[in-house]
Amino acid sequence: MWFCTCQEESTEDRDLVSVVQQDERDRVWPIRSNQGGEEYSITLERKCSDIGLILDSTDLKRIIVSSVRKNGLAFEHNMTAWAAKKICENDCIKSVNKISDGETILDVLQNVEVKRLEMVLQHAEERQVEVHKTSVSRSLGLVLITPLEAHFIGIDEVLSTGAVADWNHRNPDDPVRAHDKVLSVDGHTGFVTELVHMMLHKDAFVMTILTWR
Repeated sequence: MWFCTCQEESTEDRDLVSVVQQDERDRVWPIRSNQGGEEYSITLERKCSDIGLILDSTDLKRIIVSSVRKNGLAFEHNMTAWAAKKICENDCIKSVNKISDGETILDVLQNVEVKRLEMVLQHAEERQVEVHKTSVSRSLGLVLITPLEAHFIGIDEVLSTGAVADWNHRNPDDPVRAHDKVLSVDGHTGFVTELVHMMLHKDAFVMTILTWR
C-alpha cells in the first residue's frame, strides 16, 4: 500500500517520502480543485492494499493529500468521479468511517482489514494574506510547524499580537487561523527553510494560505 506521511520526527517516514519522490514514473500530479472550500463524501471499496494516497500528517488536525499515485484505489476513483468529488492535491481528510481523530484516521487507512472506507474530504481554499510589519508589530506572531519534507508551512498557533494578528484585526471575515498552511511567500514556493527566512526578514510580503473552514 503506497501510503506515506511527512513527519519530521520519524526517520522511517522520511525514508518513505524519499523513495516515493525518486519513483516519478507512477506518480500523478493531480490538478488542484477549483471547488474551493467545498466538502464532499466518497466511498472506496478496498480491492487491494494500495490506496495510493501520499499524505502529509505533520499536523494531526489536518491530514492533507499531497499526491495521488497511479493505479491505486484513489486514482481509480478519480477516473470516473465528478470533478467536485475527485481527490485533489491539498484536500483535507475530515473523517474516515465517521472517525475524525487524525491519528486514528491514519490507522484506519493503513489497516488492510478495513475494506470499506467512507470518507469525508474538503477541497482547500487558497487565499492571499498581506503581511506588514510595523515598529509596533515587528514579529509575525505565528507559531510554525516546519517539517523538512513538507511542501508548505503549518501554522500551529496565531498569537494575539504581531503582524498576522494585525491582519486578522483588519480582516475579521478572512482571518489566518491555527492549522492553516503557508503555501508560498511572494509567489515563491520551495524549501520550507527558505520560506521561513523570507517571512522572518521581510518587512512586507504576501502569503498564499491554504485553509479548510
